[in-house]
Amino acid sequence: MPCGGGDIGLNVWVENGEVLFYHHRTRNNIEDIFDYTVRLEGMNSVKSQLFNPIKNNTIGGSLQGTNMKPAGINSGNYADVSFTSLSIKSIKFIRSQQIKIGLHVERSNTLADFEFCKRPTNSNLRLRN
Repeated sequence: MPCGGGDIGLNVWVENGEVLFYHHRTRNNIEDIFDYTVRLEGMNSVKSQLFNPIKNNTIGGSLQGTNMKPAGINSGNYADVSFTSLSIKSIKFIRSQQIKIGLHVERSNTLADFEFCKRPTNSNLRLRN
């Protein structure tokens, strides 16, 4: 499980038949949309007094499908940004498929504080059809 990795954008892997993912921004020296907006509006002098809604946000989740399995890893470029993708597919032909998606968002100073990475299974995620 790659919890604890560096700032690699979205981290995705398969564990016990589930596709798991998380994103935690660790490089604070790069201007984000909050910093950009504050700078653009000329509000740098009061920036420390403003609430930054994206600071320390960590987002993670799980994707489960009945009779699904990993189908490969691909990479490429989109809008001059390189990416790696993980594909999944059905084990057998079926007329319909149920996909469950569980999401978890929390404010955590470090990835080690992110509760999703501490779980033994994904049982603490709320799954919805």
